[in-house]
Amino acid sequence: MGKLKTIKNRLIPFMADDDFMSLVAQDVNEEIDFYKWMNTEPYLVLIYLPGSGQEISQELRKFLFTHYFIKIWMLMLSRERIEQDKRKECLVIVDELHQVIDQRAIQNLFGSLFKEPRKYRFRFVFSVHGWSSFNEAGKNKDRLIRAIEDARPNLVLLKGGNDFFKSMAALLAPYNLDDFKDLMNMQYSGIFRIDVAKQTHIFRAKLIEPIDMRFPVYQKISLEQSRSMKNKLGRPISEVEEMIYNRTENIEEEKACQKQQELSKEELEKAVEKQIALLTSESEYQTAN
Repeated sequence: MGKLKTIKNRLIPFMADDDFMSLVAQDVNEEIDFYKWMNTEPYLVLIYLPGSGQEISQELRKFLFTHYFIKIWMLMLSRERIEQDKRKECLVIVDELHQVIDQRAIQNLFGSLFKEPRKYRFRFVFSVHGWSSFNEAGKNKDRLIRAIEDARPNLVLLKGGNDFFKSMAALLAPYNLDDFKDLMNMQYSGIFRIDVAKQTHIFRAKLIEPIDMRFPVYQKISLEQSRSMKNKLGRPISEVEEMIYNRTENIEEEKACQKQQELSKEELEKAVEKQIALLTSESEYQTAN
């Protein structure tokens, strides 16, 4: 009973969440095909999850992130059946990792994130604000940090986060902490550590300007406005809610009909029994006479 109560307590926030109920009510859409997007033509797939306090709850946001993350991870492992020379490069960028690092599923996979993807031609890029981004991992914080340090990953260091640079200084020579602090006086610049063809390249370079500085913005829309727009990979929320409520009404009607059928069946059985009893009584009367 204790385990069932724990499961129930974890489900209650979702059961009371209208957005979550609309989500699980969606029908399967064959056009949403992550396997095709990863393994055929080049695709750019953007998954935007609003932050806490915007349109969806924090619990739902974390659920969605974990759902997509595990889906992508399992599809990566499915590349085992694809010949190595036919595995296409796939880059997965995860922004604001600190907002979901408290999820146990993410923590359990973290050590493998720097080992397994290479043989499947996968790369994961995480944006963090320094080691403080791992505070949400709780007691597993030190284990996750050691996994990064042991992996000796590619690094792109921008402004701030002195503690992170100090802990990774051995991997970033000839640059030192003063060089890193100088980035504060440079616009769109960073220190890079990149491994290519079994060689390590460490350099400082300028990044390209933000996209809104290079391309015009034609229209700004809110998430709520975007929900009302037609999307071939989803359905309007009004349509989903209508389906949910109609389905509820249909279920109630089916229950009522089923109950009525059960009553009718019970009444029929009683009538048959009564008729049999009457016939039996008449037969016994005739035999007696």
